[in-house]
Amino acid sequence: MKNKKIMIGLISVGTILLILALFSVRGLFMTFANKLMGNVSYPTSNGVQISCDSNNIAVGATTTCTLTGYYTGGVRGATGKITNSNAVSISEFKPAQGMVFNGGDNNGFVASTASGETTSSNQFQIATFKVTGVSEAVATLTATGTKLDEYSQKFELTDPDFVPAYVNDSSFNITVSNGSGGGDTPVVPKSSDNTLKSLKVNGDDISLTELTKTVVNATNQVSISAVANDSKATISGDVGTKSLSVGNNNFSIVVTAENGSTRSYNLTIIRQQEAQKSSINTLKTLTVTNATLNPTFNSSITSYTSTVENNVTKVTVNATKSDDKSQITEGLGEHNLNVGINTINIKVKAENNDVKTYVLKITRKDVEVIDDDTTKSSDNKLKSLEVEDGTLIPEFNSSKDQNYVAIVSDNTNKVVINAVTNNSKANISYSEQLVDGGIAFESNSSTKDINIIVTAENGSKKYISLSLMRQSYYDNNKKEVDNNTGNVTDTCVLQLKSSVYTIDNNKLEVNNVNKNHSIDTIKSNLTSDCGTIMVSENKVVLSSETQVKEYTINRVWIPQTGQKVIKYVAIIAVLLAGIAGLLFYKKKMDK
Repeated sequence: MKNKKIMIGLISVGTILLILALFSVRGLFMTFANKLMGNVSYPTSNGVQISCDSNNIAVGATTTCTLTGYYTGGVRGATGKITNSNAVSISEFKPAQGMVFNGGDNNGFVASTASGETTSSNQFQIATFKVTGVSEAVATLTATGTKLDEYSQKFELTDPDFVPAYVNDSSFNITVSNGSGGGDTPVVPKSSDNTLKSLKVNGDDISLTELTKTVVNATNQVSISAVANDSKATISGDVGTKSLSVGNNNFSIVVTAENGSTRSYNLTIIRQQEAQKSSINTLKTLTVTNATLNPTFNSSITSYTSTVENNVTKVTVNATKSDDKSQITEGLGEHNLNVGINTINIKVKAENNDVKTYVLKITRKDVEVIDDDTTKSSDNKLKSLEVEDGTLIPEFNSSKDQNYVAIVSDNTNKVVINAVTNNSKANISYSEQLVDGGIAFESNSSTKDINIIVTAENGSKKYISLSLMRQSYYDNNKKEVDNNTGNVTDTCVLQLKSSVYTIDNNKLEVNNVNKNHSIDTIKSNLTSDCGTIMVSENKVVLSSETQVKEYTINRVWIPQTGQKVIKYVAIIAVLLAGIAGLLFYKKKMDK
C-alpha cells in the first residue's frame, strides 16, 4: 500500500512537470515533428486566407486584396509569397497596418509585427495588394511558402516563442471577363516590374541578394550604376558618384515600375579601416661593453644603473628591437664617460610613432688613492641613510649594495640627505655640490639622480645611487619601486568600462550574450590613463613607458536564464516520469 502511494505521487509530480516542460518547449517539438513528417495538419484556426473586394473583374480593372493570418495565441512574424496565374497581375504589394517587411522580393516577403510584440488578436492582417485583370480567364491567387526544403513548401508563421509553424496553402479565384462584349481587344495593364537587372559599383557586379561590397581604405568615393529589368521602369535614389566614410555606407536605389509601384534596393559599401600600425616600441636585447647592468635586462624595465672603475673611459651600447617595424633612433654606439653619473638614453620609436626611452645611468668612479697602510680601515659602508621630508624606498639596509629612490613633495626645491658612515674615519661626499646643506631639486624637474660616495680611511670608495622623484610624477605615471632592489617599473593596467568584460590573469573575457562584439566595440569599452591600447581580432596590447602587456581575447556566449530553466525542468520531468514508470513496472511484476 505504501509503495503504491509513493508510485502514484511520483507519477503525479512527474506528469505535471512533464506537461509544464512540454508546454514551455512546444515550439521545439513542433519543429521536430515537422522535420519528421513534412506535411502536418493543423487546427482550422491556424492558417492564412486571401480575400478580395471582388471576385469578378473586367480586363484592365483592379480590385484590392488582403492576406490575413490566423494563429491561436497570436504571432510575431510571417514568411511566404503570393503567386498568381497569367490572367492577372499583382501590384502595390505592401505590409498591412501594424506589420513591417524585413525582406523578400517580387511578391515574397518576411514580415514581423511593427511593435516587435505578439499580435493582440488571433486574427491579423499580413499584407495588402492590388490585382489587375490581364486576360479573360479564371485566375487563382495562392498564398504559399517561399522555400522548398525538408518541411515542404509551406506558409510559415512565427509563434510567441519565436518558433516557426508551417500551415497549408490558401487560394482565391477571380474571374476576369471582357466587360465590353466578345471580340474587343483586352486592355493591357501597365507593367508592375520594379526589379533590377544589374547593379554595379565601380564597374563591378553586385549580387542582388547580398547587396554588399567591401573596398580598401584608400577608396573615398565610388560610382554606382543600375539597370532595370523592364525598360519602362525608371531608376532613382543613390546612383552616380558617392563619397565614402570609413565603415558602413548605406545607399538606396529605387526602381519605379510603369504602373508606379516601387522597390528599394539597400546597398551597403564597407570602407575598411586604415591598417592599424604597430605600437610595439620595446627592445629585445640590450648590452653595454665594460659594464654590468643592474637589474638584468628585461624588455619591460626601462631604467638601469651600472658602476665602472675609473679606468673605464668609454662604453659601447648595443641593442636589438622587438618589432622589425620599429626604429632605434638614439643611444646606440660608443659613449665617453665622465667621472660621476653618465646618463645614456636609448629611444625606440614604434611604427605608430610612439616612443619608449630606456635610461642607462653609468657611474664612473673617481681616482682612488688607496693607502697601503694596513692599519687604516677599508670600511666604506653606510650605517644609516635618511631623506628629510621624503620617503626612502626600499628601507635602508647596510648589508646590501642597492639603489634607492626618495619620494619627495612637489614643492620641494632642496633635498637634505642624512647619511652616517659605519666607520667614524670614513667620509661622505656627493656627485654634485651641496647648496645650503642639501641637493638642489629644480622646480621644473620630476626626477634627479645623484651618487652618495663613501670614502674609507684607506681611500677605497663606494658609490650608492639615489634617485629623487616628485610625488605627482610617481602617482600619475603609475610608478612602482621594488622594495628589494629599488628598481622603478610601471603598474599600468587596462580599465574596463562595461561589466560585460572581465580580466583573468592575461585573458580578457567578453561575456557576450549578443555575439556582436567587434574590434571597435571592444576597444571602445577599454581605457587606460597611462598607456596606449591596440586591439586585434584575438589580442589586446597595452604599451606604457616601461612595459608591454598582452591580453588574449576570449569571447564567451552565455545562454539566457529562461532557456536554462526550461532545459532543467524538462530533464527533471523526464527523470521523474522514468522513475515512476520503473516503479509501476516493478509493481506489476510483483503481482
